[in-house]
Amino acid sequence: MKRIYKEGHLVYVPSEVIMNKYRSYDESECSVECYTTKTPEYLLVVDGKRSQELGVYFNGDTWFVNQKDVYSGEPR
Repeated sequence: MKRIYKEGHLVYVPSEVIMNKYRSYDESECSVECYTTKTPEYLLVVDGKRSQELGVYFNGDTWFVNQKDVYSGEPR
């Protein structure tokens, strides 16, 4: 079952996950920068409007990560 993440949720991003940065919020745009996580991170969701990706706050900017690559960071 696909989990719905909204702005303000905390997500767990494992190591070796690719994150993308875009110039605008247009879903058809190609990424301008990529980053592969070196260590696991707990990140805040700042944009949950894309169909396949989540916008997360990382190193002072919004980066997008595939929803399939993240897990809930909220306590159960």
